[in-house]
Amino acid sequence: MEVYTADEGKHSYRIFGIVDLTVQDRSTQVRAIELPHGADPLLGAIPLEEMDWHISPQEKKLMPNPKSPEKPLLPLC
Repeated sequence: MEVYTADEGKHSYRIFGIVDLTVQDRSTQVRAIELPHGADPLLGAIPLEEMDWHISPQEKKLMPNPKSPEKPLLPLC
């Protein structure tokens, strides 16, 4: 798959398939994409949104959606 990175570089990486991802009891499915040797894995905005996590920059942590703190709430619009 052709991808681009934050530094605007274009790269070709392999997709290994769909994996189940769970962060603090909230789950989603994401594609597992190959990373360059030594690179730290990243969790992108789309999986966080699908699990209904909000980022609190001041507290430096994930916060559940205040509209649905017990379970994910996804918009269908």
